[in-house]
Amino acid sequence: IANMIPADQLPHLWPPEGLIDFEMNSWGTALIVGFAKLLAVSFTIAAGFRGGYIFPFFTAGAAFGRAFVFHFPFVPVQVSCLCFAASINVGITRTPLATPLILAFLAGEHNALPPILAASVVSLFATGYMPFIKSQIIRSDLDHSLFYKEGRKEPLIQETVRSIADLLQDGVLNIADIEGAV
Repeated sequence: IANMIPADQLPHLWPPEGLIDFEMNSWGTALIVGFAKLLAVSFTIAAGFRGGYIFPFFTAGAAFGRAFVFHFPFVPVQVSCLCFAASINVGITRTPLATPLILAFLAGEHNALPPILAASVVSLFATGYMPFIKSQIIRSDLDHSLFYKEGRKEPLIQETVRSIADLLQDGVLNIADIEGAV
């Protein structure tokens, strides 16, 4: 099962016909599974049902990764599925370091960590400005518009450092006060 072997080659585990004879053995069925999972998750979250959405995102991402492999067979199935699962989850949850670690170690594919991490970072920067969860706040380390005022060419942080230096020079702020605070 972990090697994505078709069910017809594992009759002792799964009957080849299954309940409805639906298997991810083509890119179309893999896409159907991925979109159906995303649709089901969106309905359950919108309805307010309890439960997580991380593992359903992993499932949808694995289905999309499987569809990707049908068009690019030189990409290993495991890497493709894990990268798509990571990118979908990071796009929603904004967890670019935890997601690759969870996926790589749960799947037992430790060598796939670099491409999974790369997919996570690309997803983070591609979707960093779109909050999908209402309680999320914009990360100031990703949204550079928070560092700049209108018409300014330098970050606000430089202005803050300069104003502290001015306060020290004017004698309003004492260096001992700063050392005591740190």
